[in-house]
Amino acid sequence: VGLNWTPAPGQFIYVFAARGYDSGGLATGGPAFGPEHVNDFELGWKSTLLDGRLQTQIGVFDELYTGKQEEIFNVEGGSAGQQVANLIGGTKIRGVEASAVGRFGGFGFSLGGSFTHSALGALNTVAAYKLPTNANGLAQCTGGATPPSCFYYDPYYVDLSGEQNSYSPKFTFNASIDYNIPVGNNSLQPRLTYSYTGRQYASIFEQDDYYLMGS
Repeated sequence: VGLNWTPAPGQFIYVFAARGYDSGGLATGGPAFGPEHVNDFELGWKSTLLDGRLQTQIGVFDELYTGKQEEIFNVEGGSAGQQVANLIGGTKIRGVEASAVGRFGGFGFSLGGSFTHSALGALNTVAAYKLPTNANGLAQCTGGATPPSCFYYDPYYVDLSGEQNSYSPKFTFNASIDYNIPVGNNSLQPRLTYSYTGRQYASIFEQDDYYLMGS
């Protein structure tokens, strides 16, 4: 659902709401997992200024996931291993994005940046990267069962509730400047570009093995 408003020429304001989902599924040797839903809300403003020489935009967004699907280490059933499961509670991803593009004669520039805050829902799971080799996919010891036919996973549980979502850096920024130099019937355009991406991880575990270096 979207609502757009043009209060004046070159001024555009929008409000947007959407709901999406990923279906659930089954897994061999583990419990089924349910669907993942997300409610997305956005508010933004776009403008064209200075006789079209400057274009700007800014937007805020808020995404709330319920039943977010994450791959965790399941210890139930006949053997332990990676398993997709639903997080309890809501996972949040919210932030603001802004950009500007300008062209004044031969001189041009662009700026863009974002701030994102993300927080996982409730999750207490096994840190699989810490497991010794003798775990070897064994199920959790229960009842009177003892190693080596099973494994005690209790010391390897970690609480990830509220941690940063994977692939969600807090800050990103990019900037470029250029100058158009006429050369005969063609042109030469030297450009200088800078880009920054903050700390992010390729996993919900914020460990060095999963760290994607900022730039």
